[in-house]
Amino acid sequence: MKQILFCLLLILPGIAPAQKFWLTTYEFPGGPKTGIAALGDSLLFAGLTDGVLRSDNEGDNWQQILWASQIVSIQVTPDGTILAGGVGKIFISNDFGDSWDSVSLGHDYLVLRFAQLPNGHLFAITAGTDPNFGYVGAGVYCSVDQGLSWEQRNNGLNNYLSADQIAADADGRLYLTVRNELSNGEGGFFYS
Repeated sequence: MKQILFCLLLILPGIAPAQKFWLTTYEFPGGPKTGIAALGDSLLFAGLTDGVLRSDNEGDNWQQILWASQIVSIQVTPDGTILAGGVGKIFISNDFGDSWDSVSLGHDYLVLRFAQLPNGHLFAITAGTDPNFGYVGAGVYCSVDQGLSWEQRNNGLNNYLSADQIAADADGRLYLTVRNELSNGEGGFFYS
């Protein structure tokens, strides 16, 4: 009996770490997901190829709150502004997705990613591919009015307008990677 009790004491501590790290909900509707963002402790937003979903209960239930032809990126700012990137268009909601506005950027490139500086300025990057010209894009856009209007900020990027990733640090610096099929050492990583 002492041996069985001793064996149980050795086995029981190993059971707790064996619990699942990932759990799932019963339903995650819509087609392919293009992004996910969280706000607070229970609001979730998921980008779809045809819109945006919202869950206010940690992903147990989802509701489509935006219908659009194509969404390729999504971000939620700390103040609750939702940004969804489409094809040459940025969708904005300031009321948790109950209503939406959109801003056309005047081109057909994908709005791939967003970043926000500590001062609240928003940035969006664009990219695309063309069979004749390779990597193409309209570069970087900036909004100083919470997404209501956007203007290009490409000074110093030269012809490298097909952006790949963007990040902002706590000191207000931006970091940008671009696509460079030439690999000639003239592009790739930029900072501001």
